[in-house]
Amino acid sequence: MDAVSETKAPGRVRRWIQAGGGFLLFSIIVHGVLLLGAAAWVVQTVQAKRKLNFSAAPPSSGEGTRQLEYRVQAARRAASVAPPPPATRIVSSATNVKVALPEVALPAASSVAIPSRIGGMAGNPSAFKPVGAAAAAGPAPSAAMAAMPAGVTAFGVRVPANATVTGLRGVLYYMRKKPDGSVYPENFDKADYLERVERLLGKDGKLNEQEAANYLRFGQTLVTQTILFSAVAGESAPKAFGVEQVPGTQQSWIAVYKAKIAAEAPGKKYRFVGGGNEVLVVRVDGKLVLDGSYESLPWKNGKNPTGKRPSGALSALWSDGRRIGDYFTVPLKGVELEVIIGEGWGGAFGADLCVEEEGRAYKDDVRPIFKIDGYKKMLPQLQAVVNSAAGERALTLEGPTFQVKP
Repeated sequence: MDAVSETKAPGRVRRWIQAGGGFLLFSIIVHGVLLLGAAAWVVQTVQAKRKLNFSAAPPSSGEGTRQLEYRVQAARRAASVAPPPPATRIVSSATNVKVALPEVALPAASSVAIPSRIGGMAGNPSAFKPVGAAAAAGPAPSAAMAAMPAGVTAFGVRVPANATVTGLRGVLYYMRKKPDGSVYPENFDKADYLERVERLLGKDGKLNEQEAANYLRFGQTLVTQTILFSAVAGESAPKAFGVEQVPGTQQSWIAVYKAKIAAEAPGKKYRFVGGGNEVLVVRVDGKLVLDGSYESLPWKNGKNPTGKRPSGALSALWSDGRRIGDYFTVPLKGVELEVIIGEGWGGAFGADLCVEEEGRAYKDDVRPIFKIDGYKKMLPQLQAVVNSAAGERALTLEGPTFQVKP
């Protein structure tokens, strides 16, 4: 039976092929392939259209745009007013010295602006209130109390020690402390202060380095273009130089300012005029040319710490009188200038330094303020002092301007 079936089947297939069944099978296979290809193409097309049908949200309203702009601007403003990097605290390198500067961010040397300085104008309501014999002159106008640039103190501008600046560079000797920072005994009285100043200066006005070694020398550099300090509190200088002060009213200090200066007209002679309450001493090329310290104190050396008699005197400004010093010549190479100021008797400190040219006539007691190139950065404040009741009788800006030599 199986043999018969196997014999019949090939015969039927053969007859079906001969009747056109082969072509039909071929056609069915081709159409099947075409249908599968068409189905695949339709699926891909639909998926592509679905992807392309994605669209962004409709445009935002004007209010939404303004809010976005506000947030962007607010972020920019926040970035622009971000706090500065932490300031560096500068401390003394001496062992066991408990002193430190206020945390002031010092600018780079190339960006330091060096304005001139009128002592006492920064936040001191009694800045130009004269003391002693000058009280009748009256205070300076409120215009002189204008805000000072950042970094300016009553005794100069704080700058890095290696900065290239124009002006007199000052350092402070704080006489209430020893070099190691320890405090001198409380019996450091007024008479003791005067004796110490006389030992510091001697008869030639030169700072006695051996005597100065008994006190804390604080190296924060201050630079000024004038020596013009009104009645400021006695503790103003230690604060300006960054010294941690001993409590009390008697602070006792000496500040030394130095620079090599040249004149506008080389070879001309000049002389200084000025007074200090309590100490003002000026040296040129190592020679004492003026001791304008306060005379109404019991100095052992006479009427001032060095014992040098002045060439004359003018009316008082912020001391008991302004002394006239000796003439000196400024050659082309310039001269070494040293100005020493100090206070410690108690109360307010004041000092002013003017300059005369040989052969020039001056009206009454008015004299030109000694100034170094760069002083114009503070010209409005200087002019306010000159125009004050006290300044009109004693000061003018119409005079020589000196330059600092490297």
